[in-house]
Amino acid sequence: MRITDVETIVLRAKLKTPSKSAMGSTDAMTQVLIKVETSEGIEGYGETWTNFPSWAYVERQATIQDGIKPLLIGRDVEDHVSLIHDIFRRLTRPMSQWGARAMLYQALSGVDQAVWDIRGKSAKLPVCSLLGGAPKSIPVYASGLGPDSVVSDAEKLLERGFRAFKLRMGMDLETDLQNVIHLRRVIGDECDLMIDANQNWSLSEVWKVLEVLEEQAVYWIEEPVPSLDFEALQKIKAKTNIRIACGENYYGTDFTAALKAGVIDIVQPDVTKCGGITEMNSISQMSRYLSRDWAPHFFGGAVGMAASLQILGWVPNSLIMEYPYDDMPLRTDILATKFDVVNGKVRMPDLPGLGIELDQEALNFYRIN
Repeated sequence: MRITDVETIVLRAKLKTPSKSAMGSTDAMTQVLIKVETSEGIEGYGETWTNFPSWAYVERQATIQDGIKPLLIGRDVEDHVSLIHDIFRRLTRPMSQWGARAMLYQALSGVDQAVWDIRGKSAKLPVCSLLGGAPKSIPVYASGLGPDSVVSDAEKLLERGFRAFKLRMGMDLETDLQNVIHLRRVIGDECDLMIDANQNWSLSEVWKVLEVLEEQAVYWIEEPVPSLDFEALQKIKAKTNIRIACGENYYGTDFTAALKAGVIDIVQPDVTKCGGITEMNSISQMSRYLSRDWAPHFFGGAVGMAASLQILGWVPNSLIMEYPYDDMPLRTDILATKFDVVNGKVRMPDLPGLGIELDQEALNFYRIN
């Protein structure tokens, strides 16, 4: 089965409430899907990360259409591993001149998902079954809390069945500390509480918040400092028993280096960033070998959510799935069947491929190219 065409679909949707974090603030979300067509009429979809910066979708279209597409046309989807590796090998040197290492991984993430989607549809099996797993319910945590409306949002999320929560921090220390105290009070001792500083603290700021985080029984600290600053991460690990989580901003050998340095306890690759399902599978094997838990990062749309759930259905050392709780149209409206949280879990879609059906009318409504 040969690839006959590759299309990029750019979507944009306004958010009901602006999304704020240490990375910045946005009132809309732009997303790029990759659609791969084949000689047998089977189509596959993948999603590539374009959340930041706001113009990322322009670069991604060019990288996929001008750089990757010519290398995909005519290739056999069943030879998917060598296909992805060959494209990476042929584009690494020219894109390194641009300094676009991460962009190449992110672009290939969407292509790789689309190829797996096609392979699953061809075999009439969900991707997790191709990997060796089976559809099941996946534990999730509510992500995206803070810096505003933390208490009221947490109360609503408890009613929806969430039993684990992640708080955005790294913007203002006083607000951060008040938010983590208030959130723990609302969710009680039975629920897990994680925090994410988005790499925005210095070591001196970490020392100011660490005691409060320990008192509030924080389960993990995500990216407290720049994720490639292994020396700083080692100092933090030496001072606290709170687990350190990193991975959404690691690419290729970054994961190997971080795991060998022993600086992370929770491994967090993102299927829309790290290279896709094929690379996620390799990262999961490394983390299992070194006895590290695995909790993928995710803050995208419907296709990326489906791909994340599929691989979580296979990886034995999976801990929990990130589930952005806000009403993001590109995660809900473009699906024929929605994801529902029941008792803190989401049921994996079990249709062939990534397991989802996209609403083509909704895709056309949100499409901007």
